[in-house]
Amino acid sequence: MDLLIGRLVYPMNVYPLTVETIVFILSLQVGTMHMISLVLALAILLYSFSFRKENTELQWLGQKSLIKIFNLTKKRSP
Repeated sequence: MDLLIGRLVYPMNVYPLTVETIVFILSLQVGTMHMISLVLALAILLYSFSFRKENTELQWLGQKSLIKIFNLTKKRSP
């Protein structure tokens, strides 16, 4: 923040940037961070949906295979 305003370069109360420019740069940074966080949240949400769908398909496959194994063992017993 001090580097952005220029306090380290200009220790007196003279700033190289106007207030409007500083506000614009800060709002640009904040907006970019918000967009990154929104895109990241959307990616996590979509990934969780795809993982949940894949997980339910695996559960169905597991249940079907257990039923087949149970039927095979049931037929073999006298």
